[in-house]
Amino acid sequence: MLRSRAALPDVDRVRERLRRGLTPTVSLWVGQWLTMWLAERTDLRPATRLDYSGLIARHLLPALGDIPLEELRPEQVRAVLAGVGAEAREIRAASQRRRAVIDTARAAWRAHDSAAARAARQQLAALPPFRRPAGASTVQQVRAVLRSALSEAVRRELVTVIVAKLVRLPAPPRARPLEWTPSRVAAWRKTGRRPLPVMAWTPAQTSAFLGCVAGHRLRALFTLLAYTDCRRGEACGLHWIDVDFRRREAAVSTQLCRIGTETVEGPPKTDAGVRTLALAKVLHAALVAQRNAQRVERRAAGVAWIDTGRVFAKPDGSELNPAEVSDVFDRLVRDKGLPPIRLHDLKHGAATDALDAGVPVKVVSDMLGHSSTTVTLDLYATDTDRSRHAAADAIAHRLEG
Repeated sequence: MLRSRAALPDVDRVRERLRRGLTPTVSLWVGQWLTMWLAERTDLRPATRLDYSGLIARHLLPALGDIPLEELRPEQVRAVLAGVGAEAREIRAASQRRRAVIDTARAAWRAHDSAAARAARQQLAALPPFRRPAGASTVQQVRAVLRSALSEAVRRELVTVIVAKLVRLPAPPRARPLEWTPSRVAAWRKTGRRPLPVMAWTPAQTSAFLGCVAGHRLRALFTLLAYTDCRRGEACGLHWIDVDFRRREAAVSTQLCRIGTETVEGPPKTDAGVRTLALAKVLHAALVAQRNAQRVERRAAGVAWIDTGRVFAKPDGSELNPAEVSDVFDRLVRDKGLPPIRLHDLKHGAATDALDAGVPVKVVSDMLGHSSTTVTLDLYATDTDRSRHAAADAIAHRLEG
């Protein structure tokens, strides 16, 4: 230390480290601790580990990695979280500029103004590409990861305070879906923009989609998602031994998820996700047709058939990539001219229809695999025309006696 001319450590700090049984002159950096903590979290699901790793690498290590763990302060954490929000606002502003240029290019193309279209394309090439901005939930997740890591540091007496706990954030709003009413569909066809990121089809729109894909080889999978609120990964992970055709039930006990470039099998998203789904008659018939179609594919593949035992698989029997299923769904929706929703949003429509039909919320919550009915009501009590009219009629009936 004398040769390097480094400053001598603070006496009180040395005493405190000795009291904890630590080396007096060696500090553990925040980046070192986060890396150690994540490596020791063997209880994490693969997808969760990937999310944590991304949040740490993207937001925490660049800003906090070189700070001694015991010197981390709330204002430093607050600055990191504010930076996540500021970056998201910049990305949204850049995306709006890019959309405006795209609209200009399309208008010029429709007007047969080649010079204006060429200029718009050149301007578009100079703009940054579309990026997905972090939402309010991302800020919450960054703080939650840091808070969990610091909680373990406190348990090991590496620090005395969980500084991330001292930083307060507003609760993120629930992303409730909005229904594609005729007026919203008309506005979307005119402008090409959806009212909210999370949208839900009406029952008629869902039926129209299933009718349009009647000959598609994944039609039974889409029917399962629309009729049972099964998650995408759970549907891809379903085995034939999980399906009881006599009782018209399917047991959900696993899911497939994409980790990097690999598709891996794991448990459902939550413990409540292990559940039994009741199969409507139309879905029962769709699964029978799926079984027969897969037998034909198996005979055609011959010795090249990969026996995964999955209800839904590729033509050679190998496992489906859930992300590719979403891509297929997006192409079908676009080709059929239907208002856009995510594949995951099929769950929103089915759950809302069940609640509107008077199905007890506890039954819907169990069907969805939610941990509580509060989560179900927050996410799926959608403001639909049907629910609004039913409430208005009920109030009028009461007032009119």
